[in-house]
Amino acid sequence: MAKSERKSSDLPSRESMIRYVLDCLWIESELGPNPDLKLAEIFEKIRAALLLSTDDRHDGRHKRVKSDESRIRRALYILRDSGLAESPKKGTYRITRGGKLVAASKATGTQISEIISSASPRSAGPASRGEGMLVSRLLAAQSGKSADLGAVDFDRTKECQALLCLLAPEGSCGNYMFEKIAARLTEEISQQRCEVTPKCRDEGIDGKGWNGNELSYYMQAKRYSGAGKIANPPVQQLIGCCVDEVPVGYFVTTATFAASAKKVIRRKKSISIVPVDGHKVARMMYDMHVGFDEDGAIDFNFFRRLLK
Repeated sequence: MAKSERKSSDLPSRESMIRYVLDCLWIESELGPNPDLKLAEIFEKIRAALLLSTDDRHDGRHKRVKSDESRIRRALYILRDSGLAESPKKGTYRITRGGKLVAASKATGTQISEIISSASPRSAGPASRGEGMLVSRLLAAQSGKSADLGAVDFDRTKECQALLCLLAPEGSCGNYMFEKIAARLTEEISQQRCEVTPKCRDEGIDGKGWNGNELSYYMQAKRYSGAGKIANPPVQQLIGCCVDEVPVGYFVTTATFAASAKKVIRRKKSISIVPVDGHKVARMMYDMHVGFDEDGAIDFNFFRRLLK
């Protein structure tokens, strides 16, 4: 694959972007201090959630074209014109009641786009904007048994990976929230209890695993946004903590691992480091209904409890 093609594939398609934008507005309305988001804020939130680098934001053919911005704008216009979002004032957007109903379903961005394009532009009507025929069709499509549920689940899982960055706010509060999630998932993988360490004086360790009363592993959790990847230093830090204390370390992150970090993990024979990247985290959360209900919708009460 050519370099330009590889870069363009990191950016969601125009149809898929609809779901990311809808979720961004939905999360802000439920967990944010203000349901209204400025266009620039939407740009930044989605770039961080998708782990987009400067190069990833372009389409690979036109280096000066910011494809992420054009696709986000297009998604906002589609959501606004279909009644799933509204713009209370110029340059500001919020989700509507109908938008929340659709966001709570398993509908992917592609499905939403297809149904919107097949419906008449103003099917919802100005008086029932976002709560009319279009929303009914979107929800009905999810209950149909002809849908490829495997494909829907796969697409939704990829979206859930981005949701982790949107749901966990920047700063220590969001980091500690992700540490609690990481501990829950590590317990599932190890089948042993994982205890989250205090916010301060954790010496670089975010969780400790226990086999009965015996210390069995350390856990490190890293919530990354933007284009960052887990490189050597954090992995080496975990290895250093494990030496002479525990034989196993779990590294859980919302991001991906750089090739150099994977090489260090493979080479270290005396310590077993288990890497759990953002895709696996999202897959486990989705399958185990950790932060997501059985329909694949976000369980906001789960995240509100973690933020306390």
